[in-house]
Amino acid sequence: MSLNLGGSGILKVSQIGGKIEIQAEAEKKAFDISSIADVELQLIKSEDPSGAFATAGTVIGIFAGDFTGAIMGGFGGWLGAKLFSKENTYLLSIVLVTNEKFTFSTTASEKDLHLSEIQYIYNEFLVQKLKDNIKASKKWLENLKSKSKEKRYIAFSEIFKDINQDVHIICEKQEDKIENSNLLDSINQRSISKYLINYKTVNLERKKINDLFIKKNSDNKNLKGLISSQKRAVLTDDDSTLINAGAGSGKTKTILHKIAYLIDSKLALPSEILVLAYNRNVKEELKERIKNFENKKIKKSLELVADDNVYTFHGYGAKQLRKRKIAKFNEKTSDFESELRIRKGKQLDKIINDLYSNKNFKENLLTYFSEFFYTYKDYFKDIETYEDYIKYIRNIGQVTLNGDFMRSYEEIEIANYLFINGIKFEYEKEYSGDYLYQSDEADFSIKDKNHEKRNKDKKYHPDFYLTDYKIYLEHFALNKNNEAPSFFKNPTGYYKQYLEKIKVHKHNKTKLITTFSWEKSEGKLLKNLEKKLKKHNVKFKRLKDNELIKIFKSSGKLSRFTELVSTFLSHYKSNELTEKDIKNRILGVNGDNNKKRCLVFLDLFLKIFNNYQSDLKKDKSIDFDDMIIEGREKLQLEDFKYVIVDEFQDISQGRAKFLKRIKERNNAKLYCVGDDWQAINQFSGGDVTIFTKDFENLYGHFERVDIDTTFRYGKKINNISSDFVQKNPNQLKKIVKPHTEIKGDIHIYEKNVFTEVMNKITKKHKNVFVLGRYNLDKYDNKIRTRLKWSNISTKYEINKFVRNRSLNVNYKTIHAAKGLESDVVCVVNMFPGILGFPSQMEDDEILFLVLPNPENYPNAEERRLMYVAMTRAKKEVHLFSGNGFYSSEFVKELKKEFRPVDTENTSRYSSQNNLSKFLCPTHKVRLVRRSGRRGPFWGCPKYFSDNCRHTRDI
Repeated sequence: MSLNLGGSGILKVSQIGGKIEIQAEAEKKAFDISSIADVELQLIKSEDPSGAFATAGTVIGIFAGDFTGAIMGGFGGWLGAKLFSKENTYLLSIVLVTNEKFTFSTTASEKDLHLSEIQYIYNEFLVQKLKDNIKASKKWLENLKSKSKEKRYIAFSEIFKDINQDVHIICEKQEDKIENSNLLDSINQRSISKYLINYKTVNLERKKINDLFIKKNSDNKNLKGLISSQKRAVLTDDDSTLINAGAGSGKTKTILHKIAYLIDSKLALPSEILVLAYNRNVKEELKERIKNFENKKIKKSLELVADDNVYTFHGYGAKQLRKRKIAKFNEKTSDFESELRIRKGKQLDKIINDLYSNKNFKENLLTYFSEFFYTYKDYFKDIETYEDYIKYIRNIGQVTLNGDFMRSYEEIEIANYLFINGIKFEYEKEYSGDYLYQSDEADFSIKDKNHEKRNKDKKYHPDFYLTDYKIYLEHFALNKNNEAPSFFKNPTGYYKQYLEKIKVHKHNKTKLITTFSWEKSEGKLLKNLEKKLKKHNVKFKRLKDNELIKIFKSSGKLSRFTELVSTFLSHYKSNELTEKDIKNRILGVNGDNNKKRCLVFLDLFLKIFNNYQSDLKKDKSIDFDDMIIEGREKLQLEDFKYVIVDEFQDISQGRAKFLKRIKERNNAKLYCVGDDWQAINQFSGGDVTIFTKDFENLYGHFERVDIDTTFRYGKKINNISSDFVQKNPNQLKKIVKPHTEIKGDIHIYEKNVFTEVMNKITKKHKNVFVLGRYNLDKYDNKIRTRLKWSNISTKYEINKFVRNRSLNVNYKTIHAAKGLESDVVCVVNMFPGILGFPSQMEDDEILFLVLPNPENYPNAEERRLMYVAMTRAKKEVHLFSGNGFYSSEFVKELKKEFRPVDTENTSRYSSQNNLSKFLCPTHKVRLVRRSGRRGPFWGCPKYFSDNCRHTRDI
């Protein structure tokens, strides 16, 4: 069966009230006209039919029953057969102000008609709404003059209250592309330009008045002890305010002073202030600190706020439902990390275990573990450089189910297949026949002391030797044209060696089975291998399913799958998605292999999800996501004037919609405090783009205030951590400076010297955090066996210090350490892979299926997590990593700006006396500080390895 895109073909475009309705063959979809930002038209090219869907967004009208056949049968082939036998097909996409995209298909003869119909409806609607806004704009200046006499902060809505906010946002969104818009006609282009000029003039004057108010009121008694940026944050009183503050900048302190200022200035009664926290721990801390705030005059009022109006999001949702006895809840939930990682994880483990009895589920689960556990990258399409290849295989890890170390992802898949089917083999066993050929092949394997290049001894080591059958199996990285990947140093030489190896086996009359990368690209590798093995009478003795499950458990794959399901589940529910939504998004996944991977995962997830929901129903209970979604629907009016949100960077789509409803229902002002650099809770549904991109779309016009000072650490830790997190261009830019100069450095270790370093640290410092990416139990002796070259610090080594009561050493996950601080921070086990840091699991493309705005920057969340880890320290940061190939990407990046502590032994690096800005003209690397008979000087770090004598005076 094949997918019928005809279901998305446009039949009719019409206007229904304030909506554009598009009738497709399979369904119709209506869009609020004011929510549309643009329309796009794209020809599907016959030479790359599936590529068009990478940017298509949600494809409308897909027949769900046809979906599986299209994916499993090969998407590109299906599309070519369906679309290019007749007239050219175009994709017409409606782009919303939220950046969501909905796509339909149309033909070459009808595309202009459909586009013009959409343009006509859009412009007719907009021209009238713009007239209303332009009419209202004539009163703006008069309103501003009147309000300015009241000597207070003037909120946006007080001046611009009569305008249509949705249309206003459209005007602002269209500003940069008015002349190039696919939607606007010339009349609306001129009207928007005129409207925006008037708006900017009046709003600039409003800002000047507010700046003057803030300046004159900075000595308010409720602002005592605050720096200037904190005072501005407290005094800003707009309809929506976003406070963006770095680590250690006093975010909670700012919230406390804001509450005190609102009450003392009679801007709100205690009952008119709602405070929402991310988790239970933060809620309890806020309540305690509000009660202990030093202002005797309003002490009772502050206690009323703390006792009655501080909630977690799910707690406030539960409050809306409790009175109506809609469901029962667990009143003693801990913070979200422990709740979702432990309690929910156990629940999902039980469901998965119960589903083993379902034959289809068990088969798909084993298929997922053995074939689809990692995102596949095609050597010929997805990898451009040798460095990209190295990064890819470092991240997926190179250890098979049997514990063997392999050179490539495809070799691992073959090895696992042989192991699962009971076919004994030796990896890279020396060839017993004559082999005199010396190739000029580019070696693309991993070269280090633990995995030497085999042909250095001029001997031949085929990939696999099937010991019971005396069969050699070679896997070649060749496409159907017998071309090697472009990132190989000598692709032609690689092909020559392939031909020579074939000759060698023919000459020696040895049995050889060959497999190729093109087979993996087409999703045929294992099926073809099975046929080739059976042709040579190889017997298959597949391991029993229960044995395989035990192996997957011991390898950690099952627990990582459960964590992925848990994260997927949180986003699936929070974003209120459906099976059809996910299937539509799978169309945009790159490559047939990865489409199949997503489809297998979706089949598993839906069975788990249905059981999960069924368990909740049987228990007559709801989970956290339900509390928020159903609480939003049952929200009661409580006459709040202000809604204050802490840790806003971790908000989910469900919480964001709930918050929008609270604001609108109460006509309240919104005050959100957070730091997008510390958004690290994607696993529980967090969506940082709400903070960085979509705030205005959700909550209307807002003022952003940056708190620009950290009170925790000095210049060096501040500069290095700030520069590191801002490498991601999607993070909001802000300048943070230290309040006082505290000496502090960051050190890197590429050898397993954890015990040695900790002995020195604990003698010097009284307060030490050891931070890891995962719970300590993950770092047992088994992981050292699996990743023997990664310089792992096991839980036994770490516990020697943690359990020594005379030392104040605490182990925490980085997530658990957020909001805390210590004199010294040691980050352990910074190696590549799923259990490493950055963790490959957090960037799994399967999660893109449930994220409304997937981040396109590599390791974006992990980079923020690294920032959180470094900024827990007041004095020193120590990073423990592997060496070379086994070193964390983050360590490699930071190391470029550090100097070797010992130029003869570059396994230790330090931020002390950072590298010179000068480069060695020969080696193009930064000079390092060295000492000689005449004192310190800058010298090339290649002095010992390459005898480079380049120096420069300090």
